[in-house]
Amino acid sequence: MPYLALRTNKTLTLSQEVELKTTVGKLITVFPGESVDTFMIHIEDNQLIYFKGQEANCMMITLYLKGHYADEQKQQFVSELTKALVKITKIPASNQYVTISEFEKWGHGGIYE
Repeated sequence: MPYLALRTNKTLTLSQEVELKTTVGKLITVFPGESVDTFMIHIEDNQLIYFKGQEANCMMITLYLKGHYADEQKQQFVSELTKALVKITKIPASNQYVTISEFEKWGHGGIYE
């Protein structure tokens, strides 16, 4: 189950949040075996985040994946995600940062596997 956390200092509308959920749910399929049915998203807007010492709109995105994927798949995801975030939130690509962490195992339903 991929987990994506979006943090921004910009206030998002409910419509934007729903569009983010829907869009990222489609984009996650770049990783084999993943789909909206295996995906979790956490959106935190209106956070106190200073960017380059100012209150400029920005976003930090963290994706956690179980397993390892090719750099080409991760690049495709980051590229498409960045474009979608610009369209939906109007936060410039230059003010978005994405990290991806991959894990061999993690716990779910009381089982670590």
